[in-house]
Amino acid sequence: MKVRFVEGETPALPPAQTLTTMRPPLPGWSANPAAEAAPASAKVDWTGYWRSVVKRRWRVLSFTLLATIAAAFYAQSIQPVFRSTTTLLIESGKTKIVSIEEVYNAVSQDREYYQTQVEILRSHDVALRAVIGAKLWDEPEFDPRRPVRSLQGRFKDFVDPPPPLPAWTPELLANATVSKFLQAVNIEPVRLSQLVKISFDAHNPKLAAKMADATAYSFNDADRDTRLKLNMSVNSLLQDRLVALREKLVQSEDELQKFRERSGLVAMSGSQGIAGQRMAEISQRLVAASVRRTELDSAYSQVEGISDGNFSSLPSVIQQPGLSEARSRSSRAALALEEVTRTLGDQHTRVLEARSALAAAQKDVQAQTQAAVSALRRERAAARDTERSLQGALEAARAAMQGVNRQEFQLGVLEREVQTNKQLFELLLNRTKETGVSSNLQSAPARIVDSARPATAPLSPNRPQIVLATLLLSLLAAAAVCIAIDRYSNTLQGTHEAEQRLQHPVLATLPAIGAAEANGLAGSFLYDPKSRHAQAIRTARTHILLSKMAVAHKLMLVTSALNGEGKTTFITNLAFAMAQTKRTLLIDCDLRNPRIGYRLGLPEGAKGITELVYGSADLKDCVHAVPGSNLLVMPTGELPEHAEEFLLSAPFRDALRSLAHRVDLVLIDTPPVSTCSDALIIAQEANDTLYVVKARETPHPMAQKGLEQLQRAGASILGLVLTNIDTPSRRKPRRDSGTTGYADSTQQGDSTLFGT
Repeated sequence: MKVRFVEGETPALPPAQTLTTMRPPLPGWSANPAAEAAPASAKVDWTGYWRSVVKRRWRVLSFTLLATIAAAFYAQSIQPVFRSTTTLLIESGKTKIVSIEEVYNAVSQDREYYQTQVEILRSHDVALRAVIGAKLWDEPEFDPRRPVRSLQGRFKDFVDPPPPLPAWTPELLANATVSKFLQAVNIEPVRLSQLVKISFDAHNPKLAAKMADATAYSFNDADRDTRLKLNMSVNSLLQDRLVALREKLVQSEDELQKFRERSGLVAMSGSQGIAGQRMAEISQRLVAASVRRTELDSAYSQVEGISDGNFSSLPSVIQQPGLSEARSRSSRAALALEEVTRTLGDQHTRVLEARSALAAAQKDVQAQTQAAVSALRRERAAARDTERSLQGALEAARAAMQGVNRQEFQLGVLEREVQTNKQLFELLLNRTKETGVSSNLQSAPARIVDSARPATAPLSPNRPQIVLATLLLSLLAAAAVCIAIDRYSNTLQGTHEAEQRLQHPVLATLPAIGAAEANGLAGSFLYDPKSRHAQAIRTARTHILLSKMAVAHKLMLVTSALNGEGKTTFITNLAFAMAQTKRTLLIDCDLRNPRIGYRLGLPEGAKGITELVYGSADLKDCVHAVPGSNLLVMPTGELPEHAEEFLLSAPFRDALRSLAHRVDLVLIDTPPVSTCSDALIIAQEANDTLYVVKARETPHPMAQKGLEQLQRAGASILGLVLTNIDTPSRRKPRRDSGTTGYADSTQQGDSTLFGT
């Protein structure tokens, strides 16, 4: 029985707006996606960042490896720099502190003095002295006569050629080397101390130690020279003042001698003369006698405090030589008695003799104790008499001294004048003599606490640190570039971004695949049902079935914005999935670049939609079954000359309606919207449209433009299908031969729907 298209058999399709309003919203989808996207956009998508890096991991690792190798070679080529350090102690002059205000002033002055010396240490004059003293220009790395070999220096010389250099002299060499010296030296004060660390960097460790010490020596030499110049300027003034003071000193000494002759005074040492010396001697003896009398009073008071007559515990008594010897004899007698008592009886002759000897010794101890107490009493009385006689002598000497003091008062005035003139004269005389030799006698403002030693390890470069830092920085930089590429790309990176920008729900996401995995992907749902790609197709099928549970799906259009977005692969696998639960027909309406027939293994020249519309073939000859499934496929057939006129024709629309009436679902593959208007024409007849977008490649303005064109044409957009999604782990689909193993349509598939 042949199939005929009969008017009236095709059921009237509801308009697109009606279908759209009848579709319930998908679970988790809001009518206002932008409102829900606001809180989610505030979260950091760490998973997305990680995927951006992982998908380019080999590029990231390659860049990191190359950068690390380059850093290792660069670090190896750097000439090492050694640092030696001299520790210098800067001491200020001693200050006599007499008040709390002066204490604070002295601390402030010491701090200012220390900071001043540090700045002097950093001065150009000290650096120039160190350079000249060490002849630093003879060292290759500091020699200004050597040409600049760095690339920057050569470029600078090329852009601005330097003037011809004059003939080098020691002065010019020193001035030219000072700048390099100041770059290599580092003056670092030590906090909360008077220490300064002088560090010098050089390629030669011995040179670094030498110049660090040389800087300290130059600092001391500069201070001595400054003081010498000051002393020489004062010397002339001192010479003039010295002559006047010499004349004044001679005059005052002459007046002093005349006064002594008139008063009958002889030369005396000290301010009180002989009387003063006698009084001082008596005072000393009186003090000693008072101390001795006090000691004896204290010892005698202890003796009087003993009531039982046992003076053995008093230090003043037991220290007597006779008592000490008697106590020793008593102890020996007691030991002897104890020894003979242990071996002999109580009435033995030796025991009786030992007891007699012990009694005699104890009696001698008591006698010596009484003698010591009597001697202490006599000595105490003698000390009291001596103290009283010395007090009388002191009073007599004090009276004689008062008479002498009256005469010495005027003498003291004259002596002070003489002494003052003499001190001034001696001061100026000594000062004048010191100015000639002060350069050799001046103390240095600082001293070296720890001399510099040649370094055993270089200060720089730290090769492991350079390599490790380059490794980490290059890895971070490469990762940041990967994230920036995806972050600031105008393509859609994921589901959330697609829904936010395109304002339509994403029904399914298909994982990204490599070029080698694309072969046979059109049948991955049928031949590799456990793959992630097949699982994504099942998800899309579920969302499609749930989106319109009250309306049967008749005609469903699948299109995209650009070529190569995976549209044909998706519709083929979706057709396999739908065929498991519904009678499904897949039609290839891409009349410009048909690919479904080739991918499903249909023979070349197989009849299809064009032959059915033109009536050159029966329906059963235009429908082909796919082996291993219930899917029916209708290829394009012979391509028409004018595709748009073919699609706009009434027979084509009638054919679509008739086919939709015979099966549960018709899936239509169309060209991309941006290449032609075929999809816009067919979308007017379809109940729903699935829009395929390739993530990370299709610009979202292009995808948005295609959606707007479909909506203006009256298409009912069911949702989006996002392909090329980079997932953390995806199972590779089985690589088939590129075809699905087409068999004759009369052997498998439900082709009886379209013929006998």
